[in-house]
Amino acid sequence: MEKLSGKKLKFREQLFLPLILASLPACMTSPPESRQTEPAVPEAKTSQQLRPFEQKTLKNGLKIYFIQDDSLPRVSMSLLVKVGLAQESVPGVNSITAEMLDQGTQNHSATEIADELGGMGTGFSSNAGSDFTMFSADTLSISAEPLIKLFSEIVQRPVFSDNEIARVKSQTLSYLARKKDNPSGLADDFYEEQVFRGHPYQRDTVGNVESVTSLKKKDMIQHYLTWYRPNNSLLAVVGALDSKMKNLVVQQMEAWTPKNPPQLSKEDRSEALAPALLLYTKKGLAQTQIRMGLRGIPRNNPDYLTLRLAFEILGGSFASRLMQTVRDDLGLTYSIYSSVDARLEPGVFSISTFTKNSTVKQTILETQKTLQNYLSSGPKEKELKAAQKPTHRTIPPCT
Repeated sequence: MEKLSGKKLKFREQLFLPLILASLPACMTSPPESRQTEPAVPEAKTSQQLRPFEQKTLKNGLKIYFIQDDSLPRVSMSLLVKVGLAQESVPGVNSITAEMLDQGTQNHSATEIADELGGMGTGFSSNAGSDFTMFSADTLSISAEPLIKLFSEIVQRPVFSDNEIARVKSQTLSYLARKKDNPSGLADDFYEEQVFRGHPYQRDTVGNVESVTSLKKKDMIQHYLTWYRPNNSLLAVVGALDSKMKNLVVQQMEAWTPKNPPQLSKEDRSEALAPALLLYTKKGLAQTQIRMGLRGIPRNNPDYLTLRLAFEILGGSFASRLMQTVRDDLGLTYSIYSSVDARLEPGVFSISTFTKNSTVKQTILETQKTLQNYLSSGPKEKELKAAQKPTHRTIPPCT
């Protein structure tokens, strides 16, 4: 793959809000890691609709939420650890540390863990995000006891074996190499590098080739011992629970040793974002990825749900303004959508699409025109009612 080049161009006259355009010609069949389509997002329930839950705080600081659900004979465990990009000493160390937890413990090898989980009909999943890291597993109620014990062992007693570290690092480097051939994913990366410039959010959660290559075993162990602590975590246990299961969870998790994690500064670390058009070019490809947006809000902003609804009407579904105008009426793209990316610290408001190289300018201008009309007139009553209903959000993939 030829080297990508980035160049700033002045394009102030047409802009009414800060704009980032990551232009990477081509829309190809995307690998599984592609972020071209936004996954289905279930509507949040109101407090009156939430299931009753029991909260218990252990002496080591771990908060456990027991949520009874007898609709199926299943039990699930989800652990949230408050560690993300801001807590990394080396880019990518948190992602690889999270991947390593089920790759061997003091009592089980990676193969033995996989076999035990397979025997329960489940797996152990990890997801290192920008603000927090999630671990989860679920199984039938008849296997709840072994799952609780194994889950607790995985999160509390990983060993970080040299062979498994080498394998996980190799897999991560392969993923980063494949990503260079994914135009949509690259456009997302370029976009976030600019809109979050100067902030940890500008980095990919998996790190980069240089940082992953340089990672040492001691980096992962230190990261784990610093941040993976019960008093820095929340555990949700959901399913057909009885008192024996709850007591076992408490018994297993109360052995986790607490330690106060470092306190990080919360001031805005990002640089001011000036309106601009940014072009990233690669010759020989026929389509262009486009990202437009500006700095947004944190998740606890009181306007979050209102803005989420507004962006749903603008470009969150097939019936949205952008899809109707830019896709259906003008035929400029196969997919265009808008989103509110609200995080622990301010995220971004974004519009994402792609088009033929020859229609890039028209697509940008028509998108801006649609957005301006929406800002001026607001949603129609019909649009508002449709967006308020629980929906399964599906945006067509890049093909």
